[in-house]
Amino acid sequence: MLSYLDRYNEALAAYEQALRLDPQDEDLYLAQARVLVYLKRYDEALATCQQAQELAPTKPSVYKEKGNIQTSQQQYKGALVAYQKAAQLDPKDVLVNEKIGDTFCELKRFAEATKAYDRALHLNPDFIRAYSSQAHAFKKLGRYEQVLSIYNKALKRSPKKPSLLVGRASVLKKLLRYEEANDDYSRAELLKPESLYAVICILGKVDLRQVDEAKTRLQAAGKELSDEAIGAEITLMHQEKRTQS
Repeated sequence: MLSYLDRYNEALAAYEQALRLDPQDEDLYLAQARVLVYLKRYDEALATCQQAQELAPTKPSVYKEKGNIQTSQQQYKGALVAYQKAAQLDPKDVLVNEKIGDTFCELKRFAEATKAYDRALHLNPDFIRAYSSQAHAFKKLGRYEQVLSIYNKALKRSPKKPSLLVGRASVLKKLLRYEEANDDYSRAELLKPESLYAVICILGKVDLRQVDEAKTRLQAAGKELSDEAIGAEITLMHQEKRTQS
């Protein structure tokens, strides 16, 4: 209760008193570790978590807490080991599989991250956040068709989520499917007209006539078409018009 009231020092003292009465309760050590994290005393939190681990070496929550502490310290390699141990002890924990994916992303190991998110989604196909995270990992790998497939699956389950529409629009642009991208931006804007999404959608939409002109110029110059090249060509077109005016 004291922790919920942000009275962390008092909470810490209470847990210390409780542990003097029952030093074999691993849950008390875990609760104490969480308070130490709030106080940003991470090394002490990790040591406290280690005490819980010694008392309950097969308890998944011990390793999850350890992973959380190491993540707070940006010690991602250690956090990954802890989360993987938690998943080994409780393979059906959706959130720990998500954390494994997130940690792989922090380590720039995106292919392995996609597999971890797959496991989370297998356990809970309605876990929308995991779709977005998996899409991000595949995007880092440059596998845009798979990114699109992931957004399509997510939108079947949550068709009115603006973040998914904006995410899909961004990958449709990478695939040079600009008209469909504009449609997604328009849908997202209608869903949240007074939000930041409206601004993102306005900025994200493309002028299809300018796109066609940029494509024609690039092809005439024998250049490869890509979203980046088209964007750069449109910028060049604007500069040329300013110079002529």
